[in-house]
Amino acid sequence: MSKTTNIAEQLLKAAKGSGQTAYALAKGSGIDRSVMVRYLNGERGLNMATAAKLAEYLGLELRPIQRKGR
Repeated sequence: MSKTTNIAEQLLKAAKGSGQTAYALAKGSGIDRSVMVRYLNGERGLNMATAAKLAEYLGLELRPIQRKGR
């Protein structure tokens, strides 16, 4: 059985795995560069609105998963 990661972990993994610089991610998503740098360095989290901007830029979507026994 694989461990499920939370939304915050998945978003950070996608951002780091995109191969883009913090500047490119910030510019493309409309997030302040200093916020993006601190987020990628693990110094801060993102509020929901900011996370939504980043997720949209990266082409990610939130959808339900099927769990056994539910």
